[in-house]
Amino acid sequence: MSIAGTEKELTWFAFRDKKTGLDVVALWDGTEIPSNASDIETVDVGIPGGRFQEPVWIDLVTGNVYEIPAEQMEVASGVVTFRNVPVYDGPGVIADRSLLSFVPAREKKGAKKAKPAPKKAAAQGNENVVPHLLPGTQQPAPAVLLLASDAETVAALTTWLNRQEVHAFTLKTSPAASDEKALKEAEEALRYIRSRAAEWQVKTDAVGMLGVKAGAAVAIQLPGADFAILLDAKDSDAAAAGKKRVFVGKPDAWQTPLAKWLEQFKGKVF
Repeated sequence: MSIAGTEKELTWFAFRDKKTGLDVVALWDGTEIPSNASDIETVDVGIPGGRFQEPVWIDLVTGNVYEIPAEQMEVASGVVTFRNVPVYDGPGVIADRSLLSFVPAREKKGAKKAKPAPKKAAAQGNENVVPHLLPGTQQPAPAVLLLASDAETVAALTTWLNRQEVHAFTLKTSPAASDEKALKEAEEALRYIRSRAAEWQVKTDAVGMLGVKAGAAVAIQLPGADFAILLDAKDSDAAAAGKKRVFVGKPDAWQTPLAKWLEQFKGKVF
């Protein structure tokens, strides 16, 4: 495939649908770290042996599908060329309309309404888990399930974790040190968080637990967690933390070392 109209080394991938033999091309500007800007430039894309019947351009960020005018498509010497294709730091796709299943954003006046598609069964939720997600990430981020009984402490820790670019989750029930029910609820909560990892942008191998006081006794058992954080724990709980990936915070002096310790669970954008 060839790209003309820019000096940038754009990122692109070309595919062919096995069933129909039609082509799909993904293209975006990956030369810089993505930002909130949406500066668009246009390029000409040449595809030797390209196979298209009714090509459209899809913005995968917004989900919008755009018709490609006939005058912007040219076939010569076996090469299909698309003129003035939009490019920015979000992925765009040239594909055949027949390969897509989409819903018109605006219905034409007088058009008959299509029958609604059958509803898919909703994913089973967990009413006991309260998510405090990061407002937006470029990649999956670590997640921490908080086990604490004091509402003020929970609120402060949730805010602090989000500032460290970590998703926070809380349980509505208060954990008890010797309560098997608390352990089971924590295990179910971790499974639930992982089940929605793609939707919530959670890093699946970095889902941990943070226990305060009585919650530390539950967190130290690592029921399905990748790591544990103990704050204001009993001496016996701290002594049991001789495992890898367990952080024991000192009273009033845990923020800086914990922030540094959490870095190992974060991925790198590039």
